[in-house]
Amino acid sequence: MNTTEPREVFDIFAQINQIPRPSKHEERISRWLQDFAAEHQIECIVDDAMNVVMRVPATPGYEDHPAVILQAHQDMVCEKDADCTIDFMNDPIQTVVEGDWLHAKGTTLGADDGIGIAMALAALTCSDVKHPALEALFTVDEETGLTGADRLQDGILRGRRLINLDNEDDGHICIGCAGGIDSLGRMHYTPQSLPEGKWLGLRLRVDGLPGGHSGEDINKGRANANKVLAYFLAEIFDSTDMYLATIHGGNLRNAIAREAEAIVCVPFEDRERLRILFTISTANWKQPRCPIW
Repeated sequence: MNTTEPREVFDIFAQINQIPRPSKHEERISRWLQDFAAEHQIECIVDDAMNVVMRVPATPGYEDHPAVILQAHQDMVCEKDADCTIDFMNDPIQTVVEGDWLHAKGTTLGADDGIGIAMALAALTCSDVKHPALEALFTVDEETGLTGADRLQDGILRGRRLINLDNEDDGHICIGCAGGIDSLGRMHYTPQSLPEGKWLGLRLRVDGLPGGHSGEDINKGRANANKVLAYFLAEIFDSTDMYLATIHGGNLRNAIAREAEAIVCVPFEDRERLRILFTISTANWKQPRCPIW
């Protein structure tokens, strides 16, 4: 039984977390929102991008107040621990209450921005909430490009005042904006064949890091697995000959990478020197002023 307050908000949030909603795959959550509107007899409009708009009239006494738009986004960041078997395309988020906190088992919680949707829907449907005319705008694909907002149908909104329900602080209203940029780098290389017996292949892996959101958690001193791996590869490269076979890390552009991996080849006779280098480097990385963080 749900004992979390405000109950109406968390009851709706629990329903939302049963619906897979990765970025660019919002078909099911968009359909659920439309069904929710129909169930509660709320005016609902859907544009070509699957953005959903709902409208309710003002409660008695508030008809002369300016309308307010409550905005949240439908998609969520789908990050999980390496040993977690949840399939974000098909499985619900598994939540657990620990003291005053609501967590997810092995995955991101989806409160960004499922809780924003839940708050808006609760405001639209709770009979004891007094309000002016309300519009709720639920956009798609916020996490990987803001394409829902970019493709929002012209003229679909009536209100002139908008509150975005996607902040991290309770009791505060932030006036500002945020953005992002993608960078794509291309490098040319020539494959090399190495003689047998003289080279040692090493699989280097960084894992077990806490990760986090690239916005909310970026100032918390959490290690980025991509940066940790790159620093160590640079140290190897400065110490001996090294050939890079493969490298990959991270899963999402807006999440701090938890894991990264590379396969390299180094001279066989340098293996002991590299073991010492690794021991020294890992000790340095644990220092609070390490530049990696």
